[in-house]
Amino acid sequence: MKKRCHTFARWSVLLLAICVTGAATGDGRRDEVLGDRYLHPPADRLPDQVDAQSAYLDAAEKGDPEAWGKLGTLYLLGGGGVRIDFKAARYWLQKAAQAGIPEAQYRLGTIYAEALGTPYDWPRAKHWLEAAIRGGSEAAADYLRDHAPRSGTAR
Repeated sequence: MKKRCHTFARWSVLLLAICVTGAATGDGRRDEVLGDRYLHPPADRLPDQVDAQSAYLDAAEKGDPEAWGKLGTLYLLGGGGVRIDFKAARYWLQKAAQAGIPEAQYRLGTIYAEALGTPYDWPRAKHWLEAAIRGGSEAAADYLRDHAPRSGTAR
């Protein structure tokens, strides 16, 4: 029990330091780190997607491209109290994809390929998937290989 309390106390102090420093500087990166901590807490805590969403939104509003992508992904996948919102997902992922974030490019490509809240658009999907591949996304390469329309077939 003592070790668990000590771990929780350290984690709480870290979060407080991040919050205070981030609030004082207006730095979106600190809010993004806070969101990451909510999604990936120590082993003795459960993830909190709602608090992560709030932290990512704060960071996104401060112009953090990584937070744009993470927020878009939360809206795309939902869960843990965050409801799926394809329009919001596409908005934030588009911003991150245009900023060159490979994970966002991959996710945006899948939105167009799967017609998630938008009409099916294979050329646009392929554009973003190829951009993600150029950025090093293996998931995008796998997706493109497995989901590319076959010649002579209609979707």
